[in-house]
Amino acid sequence: MRTLVGIDGCRRGWAAAIEHGDGRAELRVFPDFAALIAAVPEDALVVVDMPIGLPERIDGPGRAAEAAVRPLLGARRSSLFPIPARGAVEAWDGPHAGEAARGAAHARASALARAASEPPRGVSRQGFMLFPKILEIDRLLRADPALCGRVLESHPEAAFAVLNGGRAMASAKKAGGRPQGAGLGERRALLVRLGVPAALIDAPRPAGVGEDDRLDACAMLLVARSVATARARPFPDPPARDAHGIPIAIWLPRPDLCSAEEIGLEALQTSDGATMPLLPDALVSGYRSFVQGRYLQETQTYRALARDGQTPETMVIACCDSRAAPETIFGAGAGQLFVARNVANLVPPYNPDGEFHGTSAALEFAVQALKVKNIVVMGHGRCGGIKAALTSDAEPLSPGDFIGKWMSILQPVAETVASNELMTPSERQTALERISIRTSIANLRTFPYIAAREEAGELSLHGAWFDISTAELWAMDPETGDFQRPLVDVEDAVI
Repeated sequence: MRTLVGIDGCRRGWAAAIEHGDGRAELRVFPDFAALIAAVPEDALVVVDMPIGLPERIDGPGRAAEAAVRPLLGARRSSLFPIPARGAVEAWDGPHAGEAARGAAHARASALARAASEPPRGVSRQGFMLFPKILEIDRLLRADPALCGRVLESHPEAAFAVLNGGRAMASAKKAGGRPQGAGLGERRALLVRLGVPAALIDAPRPAGVGEDDRLDACAMLLVARSVATARARPFPDPPARDAHGIPIAIWLPRPDLCSAEEIGLEALQTSDGATMPLLPDALVSGYRSFVQGRYLQETQTYRALARDGQTPETMVIACCDSRAAPETIFGAGAGQLFVARNVANLVPPYNPDGEFHGTSAALEFAVQALKVKNIVVMGHGRCGGIKAALTSDAEPLSPGDFIGKWMSILQPVAETVASNELMTPSERQTALERISIRTSIANLRTFPYIAAREEAGELSLHGAWFDISTAELWAMDPETGDFQRPLVDVEDAVI
């Protein structure tokens, strides 16, 4: 395998995240770029966060590479410093004796930059301070043009945005020159998910390497991976070139190829040579959103749950219908609900016959081990299982007719409702959906440990019905079994 290197400038020189051809990974610091190039194999692919290629003039808001990438950065646009024409960069005469000398040099560089740009534009202080490192790479590439094919420019924030599904990072890495925990944390979480080795993420940093330097170098390493597997593209495409033939382009992973396989969830290879991702792209995208959103906001909650275990007070027995997820409906966070889902949210009668009983096993654990205080049976409108129970002549979906046998829990009440000609089909559907909830609660009381805890006042049983179309949630009156009007006025809540 080819050695891959991601590089970011740091106080001590250059921070390098290296993946060696033999699989080893290490974070190193080099005093100069030439020493770094000399330390890796001759075919190593190097991606660096530093401008490469200097035009003689700048027309517009910067080099073509910066103009092409800037739209990807969103709120992080300020991280991309416009680099002036070659003459302004080459006017660097540091190191400077003090702030006054540095300020004068900056003023001279800005004057040269304005003279070589249209519209006239000076150079920022941050951009000015990059000049020594820009020139270090430039001189190396001009001396050995062959390096241009394997020393490429990229930009960490642009890379993070592309690898984050086209969304720029929510928080900055630094504010006022000081590290920001939230910004560093979200980038670290993304890198971990994308498969950056622990040897790079968790190992002690070399002296002179900041945490932001480490993360940016790792982002550059991910770009190198993409380039090495032909899953990256230059901005602009094709690259521009300066007067010395040095390419001017920022390389980034191709957004259309940031799938499950690209971002580190490896693909299986089938017998015919095709590849099959381990997870569908839609799930990987959803997981990405979870990691960058909820998990980052609730990291301490998840860690406490991992350390201390779960202690939910409520168990919900719900349908496996994808439109009626209890955690979503009740706005529950991690560890708040213990959920068992099956077709039509049914509870079978207590039957210790030695067979397999998934819902009964969940009940046993919730009541006996977790000691939940509430069990809620939640049905919903337009339930397919209930519809099947009302359709006596329906053909089984398979020879096992598992659905038919499961729904027989509701016979003969389903037959009674189905034969009621005074109701419309929709009314029969809703009626049986709610009857099924009452039936399941009655069946809960056939479990000895549930009945005992309810009688002792340690456990409450509840029924609820959710209307998918209107989002109304109806609650069952425990005395009458009737369902009460919505607990929350949905129209008022939406308004």
